[in-house]
Amino acid sequence: MGIFETLHGVSSTMLEADGTLESCMLTEENTIETGYGPVIPKWQEDVRKKNIPSISFYPDGTLKSVALEQQQLISTPLGTLPAEFITFYPDGALRRVFPCNGKITAYWSEEEEAALCPSLSFSLPVAELQAKLTAIHFYHGGALNSMSLWPGETVSVRTPQGSMPTRIGFSLHEDGSLQSMEPPYPIDVTTPIGVIPAFDPDALGIHGDSNSLSFLPDGSIQTVTTMDTRIEIIQPGGQSVFFGPTAQSDPLLDDQFITIPVRLSFEADHVTPENAVGQKRFSLTDCGFRVIPIEGDLTGARRMNCGDCSTCNKCG
Repeated sequence: MGIFETLHGVSSTMLEADGTLESCMLTEENTIETGYGPVIPKWQEDVRKKNIPSISFYPDGTLKSVALEQQQLISTPLGTLPAEFITFYPDGALRRVFPCNGKITAYWSEEEEAALCPSLSFSLPVAELQAKLTAIHFYHGGALNSMSLWPGETVSVRTPQGSMPTRIGFSLHEDGSLQSMEPPYPIDVTTPIGVIPAFDPDALGIHGDSNSLSFLPDGSIQTVTTMDTRIEIIQPGGQSVFFGPTAQSDPLLDDQFITIPVRLSFEADHVTPENAVGQKRFSLTDCGFRVIPIEGDLTGARRMNCGDCSTCNKCG
């Protein structure tokens, strides 16, 4: 007998296109047994609760996610943690834990939600931390994948280039080494083409799974995003190509611009710079590189599409 057949008080169901069960809503209390302890799915309405299914399912009927009636403690690979929403892999392994899962509205503020979110302490290979978290993500085998920080929280993590603060969150490789982090302000990092201030002021503060500064398992830089630097690539024939921050019209505000940073990706003996204009792959051994800080008023520099060197005097 599947989980759905044991439920009572099912008020509505949602089906996939092929007719298989996708999710359901409940109006009576149920207790579901999981590999991480018994849980009680959401069954009562509340101004704070999100209008999401009480339970969602994979096509074979196994649990995909459970929105809990109230915050409760569950057993996890990191120990006992408070949870209001949990997700699973298809075989039942724990995927994500959300300590709080309230809906921010005119009737329920972020401050009220933050007051319900506990500050959690962890001792990890990359950090000793105490912070409010929005989500904890596990690999299928149980190793920690990422931690997402509550808005405004900052913690210090140990990186291959020393301790650095991070906002939004951080992610780990499955072996426990640091995979990515989000600097809260420009931080100089050493890359194969020089020292670059890593920072993306517009990084999406949704989760810590992927961030603008990332490392390979051996500790080398994989990606870095920068807002205050232009990169000159001197090709074998002597021709230079420039990649720098650019600006695009803000779709929401007339006569305003949004800045698009430069993202550099490193692999083997190549680097791929990317900005709003485009991207191109360059050999680290065949090309020369110059990191050029952008100083002073950046508005004009960021409105230009780097590469139009005939009209640019920002490189000095």
